[in-house]
Amino acid sequence: MPHDLYSTYKELSKEKLFQVLLHPDEYTPGAIETAKKVIHERGWQTEIDNILSNKEKELEEQRLTEEDEIIEKAGYYKALLHAKEKQNSFQVRIGDVPKFEGILEAEGIEFFREDKNIGAQLDVYPTQTYYFNDGDSVRVDEIVKELQLITSPYMDYKPFFKKELIIVAIVVIIILIALVFVM
Repeated sequence: MPHDLYSTYKELSKEKLFQVLLHPDEYTPGAIETAKKVIHERGWQTEIDNILSNKEKELEEQRLTEEDEIIEKAGYYKALLHAKEKQNSFQVRIGDVPKFEGILEAEGIEFFREDKNIGAQLDVYPTQTYYFNDGDSVRVDEIVKELQLITSPYMDYKPFFKKELIIVAIVVIIILIALVFVM
């Protein structure tokens, strides 16, 4: 250990020395060893060991939580993929979602809601897509009819703007023709 590093670390507070061991990726191996030596000399070893142990436990709990979330999401997406393959889907307006889901849950019908960002939904249609297993699709169709829900065609991309696009195209063509005649 360089004498200068040891002298510098000997002057550091307990908190600063602990930071070296709590964030070892930010320090050189020599700095870590020097911090350990100073901490040991000052009698703070038990305290830092407890802090490091707690930090390790927190990281392990976080890792397990993240792993559980991944497993849960993988199961959901596997079931969603299976339901999508059956091609039993309905697109329900966003405003009707609470009423629709409430009845599905009350009747115990398993559904899979398409995981998409609401901004993208509103860009095409303000709808939410639901997928169902074969056995539930007939009952879901009846529910949609009973509730008089309006479902939208899913493949018609941005139908709201068809007229506007035609008008803009015509205006651009007229402007281009006018520019040609002016020059």
